[in-house]
Amino acid sequence: TLSMKTEVRSKFLRSRIRCAFPRGQLLELCQDRGRLRIACDCRQHRIDVEDRLQQPKGLTTLSMKTELYGSKNSRSPLVEWMLVETKTPYKHREDRDGMPNPFGQIPALRDGGVEIFESGAILLYLADKYGPASSTPEERAKYTKWVVWANSALDKSLFTPDIDRRAPPLLSVLDETLKGKEWLEGEFSVADVAVGSYLLFIPMFHSNFQMQAFPNVLAYMQRCATRPSYAQAFTANAPRAKAYVEQQLKAPPPAKKFGFGL
Repeated sequence: TLSMKTEVRSKFLRSRIRCAFPRGQLLELCQDRGRLRIACDCRQHRIDVEDRLQQPKGLTTLSMKTELYGSKNSRSPLVEWMLVETKTPYKHREDRDGMPNPFGQIPALRDGGVEIFESGAILLYLADKYGPASSTPEERAKYTKWVVWANSALDKSLFTPDIDRRAPPLLSVLDETLKGKEWLEGEFSVADVAVGSYLLFIPMFHSNFQMQAFPNVLAYMQRCATRPSYAQAFTANAPRAKAYVEQQLKAPPPAKKFGFGL
C-alpha cells in the first residue's frame, strides 16, 4: 500500500512529504483544482488528496484507495490504461470479495466511497476526477460522445463474427474523421482510450481482419499502441496489437472491386 504523510504548517504549500517506498523522492507538489497533487518517483505514482490548506495545522495520511476489479482477459485493461495515463495509484483485484457491481460483472471500480461499474462509466468518472480539468458541459461533451459511441456502436461492430460486414461502414466514417488529426479531440484524452482500446482489440479477436482500406485509422491505432501507458495496461496483449498494426501498414492496399461479377 502506498502511503505518505503530509504535515500542513499553514495555508500555503509548505509541507513535508515522506514516501513509504524506499528511496522515493518528491517530484511534484502543487495545487490543482482544490486538491494537493503529489507525485513521487518511486513507481511514478500520483496521489490526489482533499485540500487541507484551510487548516492551520494538521496531519493527513494518504493511502491508495482506488481498487479495480477485473482481469487481463476482460475489458479491465482499457480502464487500467486510463488509470496509468492519469498516474492514479490503484490496486488491481481479481477476487470478487466486496465486488462493487451488484451484477457480478467486471470491470468494476471502488474509489474511496464511490462504487461504479461498466467500463464506459468508469472511464468518464476517471476523466472527470483525475484527468485534465473539464469544468463545463461543452468541454465534457467532446470526449463523452466518443466514449458512449465506443461502447454502444463500435463495440457491436467489432465483437461479432460478422465483423467483415458490420465494421467497414463505421471504420470508413472514422477514417474520414481522423484525416489530418493526431487524436480525436485535439490532445490525447479519454476519448482515445475508449476508441483506441476497442480498435486494438481487433487483433486479439479477429487477427485476419484486413484494415488496409482505412489508413488513417491504422495510423491512429499505431499511435495508441506505441504509448507506454497502453503497453503497461495491456501487458502481454500489447506487443500482439502493435505487431498486427505494423503488419497491416506494410500490406498492399486492397484491390478495387468491379461490378458484373468481374
